[in-house]
Amino acid sequence: MKVDNTKQCVCGSCTASSIIWSIIGGIISGVLFYLGYITAVTVGIWVAFGIAAFSLIFVLMSVFFSSCSEECAKFTHCLRKSLKCLLIGIIGTIVLTIVALSISLAEGNAIFAIIVGLVVLFFIILISTLVNFLKCVMKQA
Repeated sequence: MKVDNTKQCVCGSCTASSIIWSIIGGIISGVLFYLGYITAVTVGIWVAFGIAAFSLIFVLMSVFFSSCSEECAKFTHCLRKSLKCLLIGIIGTIVLTIVALSISLAEGNAIFAIIVGLVVLFFIILISTLVNFLKCVMKQA
């Protein structure tokens, strides 16, 4: 049964500001890691991996259970709008954290700084998309 959504959600999942902030955050973190100002990067990478893994489980369970009834139509609407960017952030974060954890990261190496910067880029995309998704769900309620 298709339910009309009376409160149209205008919040996008991949907004230009979230992409720009993720690029800026990735560049800043890569430069700071290259210069040696971020030393305990492995802990942050493990945290990013854990959040991405739990987000993947949340998205998979949400997709599986989202077609239940009329009450879920609003949730499904927001999930459909955010799914592409959520998956981009989740898969990018998981793949790059696995790459970063499988090698020994050393400061002063440009390749490792790029990997750390890409991890932060995808993680910021993931977090900003999750926030926009939750904002959309709350606006629909």
